[in-house]
Amino acid sequence: MGSPRRSAVGRDSRVRFESEIREFSGSVMTDESRAEKFPWCYVELHAHLLPGVDDGCVTLDESLRVAEQVAAWGCEALVCTPHMGVARYPENTPRFVAQQVARLQSELDERQIPLHLTASGEFRLTSAAIAWWQEHGVPTLGASRTVLVDTWATTWEPEFDEAIEWLFEAGYRPLLAHPERMRLDIDEWQPLIERLLDRGVRLQGNFKSFGLGDQDAVRVRAWDLLRRDAYHVLAGDLHGLASLAVRVDGLSALALEIEPARLRKLIHERPRSILAGTDLA
Repeated sequence: MGSPRRSAVGRDSRVRFESEIREFSGSVMTDESRAEKFPWCYVELHAHLLPGVDDGCVTLDESLRVAEQVAAWGCEALVCTPHMGVARYPENTPRFVAQQVARLQSELDERQIPLHLTASGEFRLTSAAIAWWQEHGVPTLGASRTVLVDTWATTWEPEFDEAIEWLFEAGYRPLLAHPERMRLDIDEWQPLIERLLDRGVRLQGNFKSFGLGDQDAVRVRAWDLLRRDAYHVLAGDLHGLASLAVRVDGLSALALEIEPARLRKLIHERPRSILAGTDLA
């Protein structure tokens, strides 16, 4: 499976699919109507939903509107993963994020938005990662030992391997966010991905990367990793209201190109088992 070509029929089907999703945007679906319209549903492991803590949602109103939208699309649970281990956001520790998530959950409950939130973080791999974890604790996804990590470096540093090894030795499982978007040259990127997979690092792809909302090179990498069954899970990596359209675009492309059972495993079954702490394989 390469990056799919856009036939006229494919475009028409995709427009209809997106129209169905947007039909329910802004209104809360019942469990029955959600399951009937989108039988796969999904669990969001990567979202910048908390207001004003990083580059995601800015205000409480925006957070609430995003939450209502994704609940209408079929999202039943969402992990708030603000950036952690980044100098720009020093206050984002597991304790602080848990407090913010509790407050936002109360706001959702008050407005009867059917979305369950969990606190975690998207941790930036740096030379200071291990010391940060030792001081503040390791942010995990739900009840699991899975840790969402990322990097925007233009080369893979030895300190990143040290951080990965520290996590494994401490009993954690790294989940690398959006590897298709890494800034490494292809000659470094390809063997690195293979090495990380061999080591046991899992990969999380972004919905956006499979549609027209990202660069061509990113889309080619994303579909190639999907073809090779390299992704353990897929997620939205939501960043506010303005980010939703390109996520829908990518998710609709996925729904049209791969079989429903496989999509369900990537966006619902595996994410749900991670949150429950039962994803031990």
